[in-house]
Amino acid sequence: MLQKRRSVFLLTVLAVVVVLAFAMFAVACTPASDQDDTSTEDDTWVKNDGLTYKKNDDGTYQFYKCTDDLTSVTILAEVNGKAVTSIAVQAFYECYDLESVVIPDSVTEIGNEAFYSCIGLKEVVIPDAVTTIKSSAFWHCEGLVRVTLGENLQSIGDSAFAGCFRLVEIVNKSSISLTAGSTNNGYAAYYARNIIDDVADTKIAVEGDYTLYDESVILTYTGSDSSLTIAEGITEIGSYAFANCTSLESVVLPESIEKINAGAFRNTGLTSITFPENLKYIGVAAFEYCSSLESATFMNKNGWYCKNDNGESPLPASMWPTDDYVAKMWLVSNAHNDEYIRK
Repeated sequence: MLQKRRSVFLLTVLAVVVVLAFAMFAVACTPASDQDDTSTEDDTWVKNDGLTYKKNDDGTYQFYKCTDDLTSVTILAEVNGKAVTSIAVQAFYECYDLESVVIPDSVTEIGNEAFYSCIGLKEVVIPDAVTTIKSSAFWHCEGLVRVTLGENLQSIGDSAFAGCFRLVEIVNKSSISLTAGSTNNGYAAYYARNIIDDVADTKIAVEGDYTLYDESVILTYTGSDSSLTIAEGITEIGSYAFANCTSLESVVLPESIEKINAGAFRNTGLTSITFPENLKYIGVAAFEYCSSLESATFMNKNGWYCKNDNGESPLPASMWPTDDYVAKMWLVSNAHNDEYIRK
């Protein structure tokens, strides 16, 4: 009987050891990323409404990441009574649907590639507490039209705003000197037309489906019409203003139009277009991927030049045999490196 009890006891101990071994193996094989997504007893990771915060060594928190389907985000100023002091590297990386973000006054640093390619963002206000915007933080945020830089901003990393080709207005409350067209300070003012210190002096306005600059430049169009007539007084179509509006089949340009910038009608459904007398400029890839474009009528065919990496050269009369040739050769097939200027 004693021997039997000893056998049962040993079998029980052996079973417990096996169970514990399997449990330890399962934990060891759990990917680090999965562990990161789970709140721990010491509050290292905290989730709130699709947002994840990570505790820093000094007890403060960083905004770590969000789910990529959010359209609007308000970052908390505190987590568990501790300040949120930074936005982590790639926190909003390729969050294409993100349209607005509120950054709290507690944040002092915006990390590398934090808002990388957030193409839906239209405006960002950098709070006064932020001292550093790291490299590529807002790289190719193509929808940005205005950014406010806070009072205590000291540095902007390389390419922080590179590729933000609609960023025409900067509200600069910082001591950083910005020059329109300069690649310094992370390209912040590279595309700028208006550098101001008070948003009350803005020249940007939203009218229906259009975002306008100075009442004369179309920056963006968000509608889905198949046919549009652009109002007189508009002198310029901004870069990529109508890009990817695949429903757009017909557009009537006003007599006042002078410039159509890079990518303005890229990948639209246009079938034909007429360029008024006053048009003087067509930018690179303005009609790229417009596979349905069959004809282009120029009301003024005189004095056009082609400009590309090889320099600038006049377009001879032989370039104008028919309007459908112009549409395919000039505007669609040969659109990658050439821009056209009328002098």
